[in-house]
Amino acid sequence: MRTVNRVLSALLGLALLVGGILVVVEIIVAFAGGDPVLIPHDDWYTTARDSVWSDRGVRLVSVLLLLIGLVLLVLQLLRRRPLALALERTHDTVEAEVSRSSLEQTAARVARREDGVTRAHVRVGLRKAHVVVTTPLQENDDLQRRVNEAVRGKLDRMGLAHPLSVSCSFNRVGKR
Repeated sequence: MRTVNRVLSALLGLALLVGGILVVVEIIVAFAGGDPVLIPHDDWYTTARDSVWSDRGVRLVSVLLLLIGLVLLVLQLLRRRPLALALERTHDTVEAEVSRSSLEQTAARVARREDGVTRAHVRVGLRKAHVVVTTPLQENDDLQRRVNEAVRGKLDRMGLAHPLSVSCSFNRVGKR
């Protein structure tokens, strides 16, 4: 979601920059007594003065702007995964945090150490760490318990300010 916000912000910033430059050019040309260069502001002004709120074009532009505003609002209100998670305070004046990606890599490394695990991928959110394990084993109850305990133990030892619950799911691969 951060990528979408960055792209939208860059496009909006670029549009505002280009629009601002065009307005400055039009003002300079109009001050010099010339005709409009790219923006027919005289025609737009006349159209805006002659239009009423019930015109189809005014309604269409209003609805379009409303929809764009709602989409931007929803994008900002969506909950995102944190970039970092706070650690417990050991002193009143010291605050520390661990990056989410580092935490995911550490938890995946711990899960891969368990017998029967060929690959592990971890996604950490605000309240939960989800481990996806690839294994050739058919029976996975013991493996699930061992992976959960190993990952939970590592997360507990890291001293997160808000402990994460751990869940585990499996992808099976055939023996080679």
